[in-house]
Amino acid sequence: VSQSRYLPAPRSLSQAITSLEKQGSDLPAFTTFNYYRANSLNGSYTKVHSDINAFWDDATVNPSSQQYCYYMTWTGGCGEPQPSSKICPIFAQMQGSSLIWTSESPLSDAIVEYKIFRVDPRTGNPINTPGSGLPYSSNRNSLNLSTLSIPEAEGQTIYLAIEGFPNTFPPTSVSNYIEYQRPSLVLSAQAFTPNGDGLNDSFYVQGRFIKATKMSIFDRWGNLVVFIKNTDYQSNPQAGWDGTNTNGTKVPAGSYAFQLQVEDLSGNIITKEGSIVVILFSPSNSHCCF
Repeated sequence: VSQSRYLPAPRSLSQAITSLEKQGSDLPAFTTFNYYRANSLNGSYTKVHSDINAFWDDATVNPSSQQYCYYMTWTGGCGEPQPSSKICPIFAQMQGSSLIWTSESPLSDAIVEYKIFRVDPRTGNPINTPGSGLPYSSNRNSLNLSTLSIPEAEGQTIYLAIEGFPNTFPPTSVSNYIEYQRPSLVLSAQAFTPNGDGLNDSFYVQGRFIKATKMSIFDRWGNLVVFIKNTDYQSNPQAGWDGTNTNGTKVPAGSYAFQLQVEDLSGNIITKEGSIVVILFSPSNSHCCF
């Protein structure tokens, strides 16, 4: 029986090995093992290694970039028998907000169940996150990651892997690691009241996984009223517009256009445009000016 297993190296997600092994005692004396690889599901096979060992790590591939398939033969005193089953290690990738993976079996036996789990890319150890929906078991080949409930405190970037289970195990087979950047969220208010009462006194960006913001405010004629830059959103998320212009003078009540440029924790840039209404009233008598 042949098996395969991706073993990502801790030093880099792109540097990984594929492990293949012949199991069983039906081997003739003085056996030599020949390993063949195809660089795609329907590609042609080329002999890539010969060894006296029934175990080989293919360190020449990058299983995070594409799917590979293998088979092996063994020779002895009676010549070379039929080749083993062809096996294709699980290849996972992102497609929109969904994690998808190949259905070809990475083992001689068919896979009957997949388990999707969080993984520490440095050690390969699973990460348990209670209430997140992971690990997730499925007999399908995709999972919509927007259905997960991983706390924001776990960070914007998480790593996932898929383990395939045949009818009889061990062994099992693990896919390449997937880096999943959870989408950032950018929200903005429609109005605010910069009257100094401590309630809704400023207009600022709200959201998650935000690193820095740039905000431009314009009057009805398109003139720039003020430009505000927040380079450390995580430490000061409520830094924003207090209703004054560049000179520190309170602006009249009314509607103002804004342009936002937001950088998330992964370096992605999100832009947003809209309008914000300035409402002015006195906290003492609630007399409104608009």
